[in-house]
Parts: sequence; structure tokens; C-alpha cells
Amino acid sequence: FKELRYAIGKLHWHGHKQEGHSRFSLNYLPGSNRTDGEGVERRWWDVQPIANSAKMMGPGGREAILNDVWSFANWLKTIGIRE
Repeated sequence: FKELRYAIGKLHWHGHKQEGHSRFSLNYLPGSNRTDGEGVERRWWDVQPIANSAKMMGPGGREAILNDVWSFANWLKTIGIRE
């Protein structure tokens, strides 16, 4: 990558102020295809069951448990991919 480009996911589009935000549209970002940019957000439901517990943990414990939960969610997503 030669540069880092920021964009607003399409489900968050109306939550941002309108002034000048078209330059952050995925519709105008080369290489973004026709994505809605919300793939990361869709995985948050995997964390919800442990969210309150993680709030009470120290930084190391919180990082470890969130890593475990997201790794498991990614594994489930991977094995669920159909050929």
C-alpha cells in the first residue's frame, strides 16, 4: 500500500455530518468495489456475551479474552465458507 485512505461505512453514512463527507464515500474510493464497508461491524455480536466481563478485566486479560473470542468467530466464519 502506498497510502492509507479513510472511508465511512455505508450504514454509518447518515450518522456523520454532511459537510464535505463525500470524499470519504466508498463509492469514490478506488479498489473498494461495491462493498458497504461494514464487515468489521458485523462481527461485534460475537463479543456481546463477554462484553460486561471484559469491562472488569485489566488490559492484559481483556486483550486475551477478546483475542480468543474474535479468533473463534473468525474460525467459524472460515469453516462456514462454501466452495
